[in-house]
Amino acid sequence: MTLDYRFHHLAIIAKSYDETVSWYCRHFGFSVAQEWTAPDMLPGARMCYLRKGTFYMEIIGDGEKVGQHAVAADPRQEYQITGYRHFALEVDDVDAAVAALAADGVPAFFPPTDHNVVGVRAALVRDPDGNAVELIQWL
Repeated sequence: MTLDYRFHHLAIIAKSYDETVSWYCRHFGFSVAQEWTAPDMLPGARMCYLRKGTFYMEIIGDGEKVGQHAVAADPRQEYQITGYRHFALEVDDVDAAVAALAADGVPAFFPPTDHNVVGVRAALVRDPDGNAVELIQWL
């Protein structure tokens, strides 16, 4: 039997459920596909799936938190900290996307840069909790 693994979603633990949901909907066009709570598992937390096309993100916010993840101070450090570091959204024009986000108060912490070895132009921004979101364009 061959097993078929398909991507379902990625999850973000947010300090503020409302702020994080609003941020992804406002800046990247996600919409809330489903909301729920799990009081026995995570008292006080709210959860949802955000959807953009066939891509889903699970936002888990509010409730009790026991710590924060490591946020790199320098963009190069982003690749020296183990664990999931970012997810990427493909765009037609990285420079235009970065300019639009900057005009809306979301500056790039890693400016648009060509990565010829991979054949992409990419930039990084941070969400309200410091999670990196890569904007990527094929060259």
